Amino acid sequence: MTPTGSISSSSSLAFFAGTPRSSPFAEAQAVNHHLQDREANGNAGPSERRQSEKQTGTSTARRPGACSRCKKLKMKCVFAPENPTCSRCSLGGHQCQVEGRKPRTPGQREFLLKQIREKDETIAKLLSDLTSTTSTPLSINSSRIALNTEERDVHGDVLAWMEKRHSSSSRSIAKACAVFDTSQLEDEDMWSSDEEDDDSSSESVERVKIEPREPPTRVKATRLLSLPDEGAPLGFLAKCSLKYNSGVHTTLPSGTESLFGIASHLYFQPSPCADLDVRRIIVEREMIPEILMSGLITPDEGRILFDIFFEHINPFLSLLDEAIHNAASVLRRCPFLFTVVCAVSSRYYSERPGLYKLAIHFAKASAASAFIDGWKCVEMCQAYIILAAYGVPTQRWEESRSWTYTGIAARIAVELNLNSTSNITPVDERHERELLNRYRTWMICSILDGSLSLEMGKSSVIREDEVIRNSSHWCSSSKFQHPLDADLPVLIELIRIMQRFMDIMQNFDAHALQVIGTTTSRDISNIVDVFEKELRASGERYHRDTQEKLRIGMVSYFLQYCRLMIFSYGFRSETGDTAPVSRPSLYLAPCIDAAFSMLSIWKDHMLTTGHMKYAPDFFFVGTGFAGAFLLKLLHPRFTSILGPDERTRILHLENVLIKLLASDELAVDDQHAPRLYSVFLGGFLNSVLSLWEAPSS
Repeated sequence: MTPTGSISSSSSLAFFAGTPRSSPFAEAQAVNHHLQDREANGNAGPSERRQSEKQTGTSTARRPGACSRCKKLKMKCVFAPENPTCSRCSLGGHQCQVEGRKPRTPGQREFLLKQIREKDETIAKLLSDLTSTTSTPLSINSSRIALNTEERDVHGDVLAWMEKRHSSSSRSIAKACAVFDTSQLEDEDMWSSDEEDDDSSSESVERVKIEPREPPTRVKATRLLSLPDEGAPLGFLAKCSLKYNSGVHTTLPSGTESLFGIASHLYFQPSPCADLDVRRIIVEREMIPEILMSGLITPDEGRILFDIFFEHINPFLSLLDEAIHNAASVLRRCPFLFTVVCAVSSRYYSERPGLYKLAIHFAKASAASAFIDGWKCVEMCQAYIILAAYGVPTQRWEESRSWTYTGIAARIAVELNLNSTSNITPVDERHERELLNRYRTWMICSILDGSLSLEMGKSSVIREDEVIRNSSHWCSSSKFQHPLDADLPVLIELIRIMQRFMDIMQNFDAHALQVIGTTTSRDISNIVDVFEKELRASGERYHRDTQEKLRIGMVSYFLQYCRLMIFSYGFRSETGDTAPVSRPSLYLAPCIDAAFSMLSIWKDHMLTTGHMKYAPDFFFVGTGFAGAFLLKLLHPRFTSILGPDERTRILHLENVLIKLLASDELAVDDQHAPRLYSVFLGGFLNSVLSLWEAPSS
C-alpha cells in the first residue's frame, strides 16, 4: 500500500521515465476526487485539509516560504492567488507541504560581535575588581556655567552631553569610553608603544630589577616609592605588613567580602595602576577625559593644544619634557594632566576663541575628582602646578584656588618622595628622563610655592632639602637635561634668600613697621641691607651662555622683583602709611630703581619675545605690584620727597604700561590677567590724579 496522503512511487518513476502523462485537467480532476475520498475517510493531510477548507470557504493562511518539494527540486515555488497549493504540486498531484522558514543561523559577524560583547563584560568586571570601589563620581551641572545665549548655542551639543552626564550613572559613561582609541593622539615621531609602556617609566614604583631594553619584558614592582621611611611609625607598620602579612592566614569577619586598610595584605603594595599597561587599559576603557568624551575637543585638536603648550607655555614653566610627554602618553598616564594642558592651552587657540570658557570647567571638575579618587603620581602633581600658575579668573580673591593648588601639589610631591634623592642607576635614556622628571617637578613646585608665598607674605610650605640645596647639581648632571633646567638653580637661590628674609620679618609686629625712628625701624634697615647684598651677589653669579632672551629676562625680572620687595619693607618702616612724609627716605631711590628696572625688563626684553601673552599670572602680578607702588608715590603725601621730574617720569611710564597691558598683543580676552591689571592701574591712576585736583582743606 502506498503511504497515506502520497502518490505511489511507481507513478513517480513512470513520470521521470517518460510514461505518457494525462492532461493537466485530468490530473487536477483526479486530485480533487482523491481529496474528497480522503475527507470522507477523515484522513486528509494538512495541505489537503487546507485545499478542502479553501473549497468550502474555511481556508486558513498558509505559512510563508516554498514547499518542501520545490525546495528539493531547487525550483521556484509559485502559488496562485488564494491557493494554498503551489502550481507544481497541483499539476503533479503531490502533497504541497510548506514547513516555513527555519531560524536564521547567525553569520560570522554576529558571532564575532557576541564574542566581543562577552569579552567586554569580562574585562569590565576585572577592571572593576582592580580599581577602587570607593570612588565618588563628580559631574558638572551645565546650567550653572556662566555662558551667554550665543555661547550656549555654540556649545549646545557639549552642554547636552554634560546634562546627560549629570543625570546618568557612572557605569553608563564608563561603557561609552570603551569606544575611544587613544592612538588617535599619537605622533609618528614619538616613542614606540613598547617603549612608552615599559615599566621603566613608572613614576610611583621602585624597580627591583631592570632588564636592558629588549622586546617587552615585564618588570615586577614590589615597593612603593611613596612609603615612609622605616623609622617612621607608618613606615614600620608598612615593613611589617609587607614582610609578615601575606594574607594567607587572614580570616575575613563574617559577612565581609574583602578587607580594607591595614587589615588587608594589599594595603601597602602597589596598586595594579602602578603598571602602566594596566593603567592604559583602564584609561582607554573607563577614564577617557570628559573634555574628549563630550566632543568639546577632537583628538586632532588635543594634539594642537599640546603643541601650543610646548611652544608657548612650557618655556615659562619648564615643567614637562616633550620627549616623554606627548598627548597620547599623558592621556594614558594621567587624564587629569591631559585635561589641564588642553584647558589652559585652549585660551590661546585662535581657531576657537570661546573654547577656554567651557574647557576650564572640565579642568576644575577634573581637579576635584583627582583630589578625591585620582592616582597619586608625578603627573597629578604637575597638573596642580599648572592650575596654580595659570589661575582661573574669579570675581573675588577668596574664590581663587592658586594657593590651594600649590599646597596640594607640594603634599603630593612630598608623599611621592620627589624631594628625596634616588640611588637607582638609569638603564636607558627614557628611564633617565623619568628620573629627571621627578627632580624637575620638585624644583618647579618649590619655585612656585616660594613665589606665591612672597605674593601673600607667608612662609613657604616647602622647606629646604638636599635637592633644593644642590639644585645646580641636579640641573646639570645628565646629558638628557632639559635646556630650560639651567635657569632653575638661580631662581631657587633667590627664593631661598627671600624665604630667610620673610622668616625674619615675620618676627616683627606688623604695627612696628609703621613706627618711624624706633629701634625696630633701624633693625629693619640693617636686615634690608644684608639681604639686598645677598640678592645682588646672586644676580652677579648668574651667567647664561645662551641667546634665550625670555629665560634671561625671567631671571632678571624676578631678581628686581625681590629687590623691590625688600626695599619696600624698608621704605614702609621709614614713611608709615598715612601721615605726610617730610624727612628724606633712604629707600625711596632704591625702590624707584628696582621698580623701573623691573618694568623695563618686562617691557623692553620679555615683551619683545612675543611670548608674554602666554605668561603665567606671576608676571602680571609682579608688574601690577611695581606699577601700583610707583603710582602710590604720586600721592600728595610724598610731595616733599619726590620731585616733579620723578613724578613726570612715573606718570609717563604708567600710561605706557596701562596701554600695553590692555593691548591685543598681551590680552586674549577681557578676563585675561593683563587686561584686568590694566583696568586696575587705570582706575588707581585716575584716583591719585583726582587727589591733586581736589581743593586743599
